[in-house]
Amino acid sequence: SFSISGKCMSNTNLVYGLCEITTLKVTLFNDFARQIPRTSYKGLVIAPSVSLKVGNTWESVPCGVFTVDEATWSEVGVTLTAYDNMSKFDREVNLDVTAGYPYDLLSLACQYCGVELGNTQAEIEAMTNGEERFFVNPENDIETWRDFLYWTAQVLAGFATCDRQGRLVVRQLGNDTEIELGTNHRFTGIQLGDYVTNYTGLSVTLIENDTTEYRGAS
Repeated sequence: SFSISGKCMSNTNLVYGLCEITTLKVTLFNDFARQIPRTSYKGLVIAPSVSLKVGNTWESVPCGVFTVDEATWSEVGVTLTAYDNMSKFDREVNLDVTAGYPYDLLSLACQYCGVELGNTQAEIEAMTNGEERFFVNPENDIETWRDFLYWTAQVLAGFATCDRQGRLVVRQLGNDTEIELGTNHRFTGIQLGDYVTNYTGLSVTLIENDTTEYRGAS
C-alpha cells in the first residue's frame, strides 16, 4: 500500500496561511523490509516518484521528500509513516522584535529549520503585500516556526507547502472562477443582530519599557 495525503485548505473553512504537513504511508513487504535493521527506519528519507515509459525512455515525476517518523511491524512487513519537510518547522521559536519583507521572513524561517526556500524574491514580491515591511513583536502567540510561516503566508494571501523537491513554497489560489453559486445554493432564514459593543477602556502595552497601562474612559 502507498498513499500521500496533503491539503492546502481546511475541511470546512476557506483559510489563508495554512501550513499543513503532508503525510506518506507505505507498507514494505518482509523480503525488502528485512534488508534494513528494525531500529534504523526512523529518520530515513523517502523520495518517491511516479514513472511513465514514453517510447524507449522512462520519465519520472518526483512526489516529494519525506522523513520516516514511525515504523510498525506486522506479519506482512513494515508500515512506514513519514512526513514532508513542513514538519521541520515544528520547532520552538523565540524572537525579539523582528522586521522584514515577506521574502526576508521566509528566508529566516528556512535558515533556522534547514529547509530550502523554493520561491524567488521576485515571486514573493509579486504577491499581495509582497513588498510591504512587517513587524513581529515579542507579544504574540507564535510558538513554532510553522506558526511564523502561517502568519507570513497569510499576509501574502496564500498558503505554505513543500514542493516535490522538498523546498518550502508559498502559493496562491487562482483567480479564475469555476463555480457560480445561485440562490438555490444559499442558506435561507438567516438572522442578523444589530448588537452594540461598548468599550470602557483599553490595556496598552508600551514596547519601550515593557509595561502595561490601563486607560479608561474619562
